[in-house]
Amino acid sequence: MQILIYKGISQYNAFDYFTECLLTALTSMNHTVEVFDADIPNAKLKLFETFSIKSFDLVIGFNGMGCDIEIENESIYDIIKTHFLGIFVDHPVFHISRLSTPMNYFLASFLDKSHVDFVQDLMPESQILKFFL
Repeated sequence: MQILIYKGISQYNAFDYFTECLLTALTSMNHTVEVFDADIPNAKLKLFETFSIKSFDLVIGFNGMGCDIEIENESIYDIIKTHFLGIFVDHPVFHISRLSTPMNYFLASFLDKSHVDFVQDLMPESQILKFFL
């Protein structure tokens, strides 16, 4: 698989550590993985350039970072027909706006089953595939 992982600002640089661990694990399983630093100047423009020259089977963002990127009010992931996996490490109450992002290719994983239940109870009509790791 061709996988893109977003890297960005997080408390205690936790997501940098998670990104490096995930990169190591996925690469060891023979996936091609690229890390995109979402904290660089003109990140959105550079991301659009990346998507215009490369295709990905999956894009991963911790706590849903990057899920809300749109072009003319349409999810970039719907446009490029690529799944977005939000790995939510915080309670979903802090990410309702990201979890409410309209997208056909949205996968959301949570670290606790109670978080899945919370999202399901709060947003039962949501088309997001929700699961717990």
